[in-house]
Amino acid sequence: PASAPAPAPAHAPAHAPAPAHAPASAHAHAHAPASAPEVGFYAGLHYLGQFDLSFLVCESHGELILIDQHLASEQVEWARLLARAVAASIPVQPLLIPRLLDVPTDLAMIARQTDSEISLAGFEIAVHSATSIAITSAPAGLSARVADSVVIDMLMTMTAMAHKPLNEDQRLGRILAPLACHSAIQSGNPISRSQAMALLGELNDTHSNPSHSTNLAGHEGGVNQQRHSHHPPLIIRMTLENMLRQSHTLGSSQPPPSD
Repeated sequence: PASAPAPAPAHAPAHAPAPAHAPASAHAHAHAPASAPEVGFYAGLHYLGQFDLSFLVCESHGELILIDQHLASEQVEWARLLARAVAASIPVQPLLIPRLLDVPTDLAMIARQTDSEISLAGFEIAVHSATSIAITSAPAGLSARVADSVVIDMLMTMTAMAHKPLNEDQRLGRILAPLACHSAIQSGNPISRSQAMALLGELNDTHSNPSHSTNLAGHEGGVNQQRHSHHPPLIIRMTLENMLRQSHTLGSSQPPPSD
């Protein structure tokens, strides 16, 4: 007998149900661009050049900005020295010939009392008599003549803060200030563009925003008069609006041309 035809296979639905869509807010969030990292003040400056071998001339968002190169470098050096001193990792080199210094009796006494703190700054000092000390070791790379000046400044700093209620970190910071000052780029020294850019980058890592500045329009903003290394560097700022106002004022004060 003839075989019965096989039953036709069941047909799949013409259209499969569409997958459920993710909420619009989640979709937008998944594709939202990542926010750009915040750029510090100094990293955002456009460096123009050096003025009077002492200031870095920069521009940013309609402002002319002068940065004291010595104070900027001093701040960077101070932060670096402080981190190394806390970790007891300032590189030290013994002096082949110790530096013998004649000092007042009060400085010799301070040297005897604070030798452990001085050693954190990379110096080893021996008291020879009531009026003389010898420097036997100094931070690596520091010239002997500069070492003399730094040690005297350190001892004077210690004398000045002998009766002040300072904690260990504050004392260490003040002790390191003379070394940072002498190790920094000095005013009057020419620096290249690459050196200036590197200094601005290091300054940005140390202080991303300035807190001591002066506006040439006459508004003081906590100007750092004492020039201590543990304060942010002196910033002089002037907006384009103020510059134009000053130029108009100067122009109006000029006598009329003679016929």
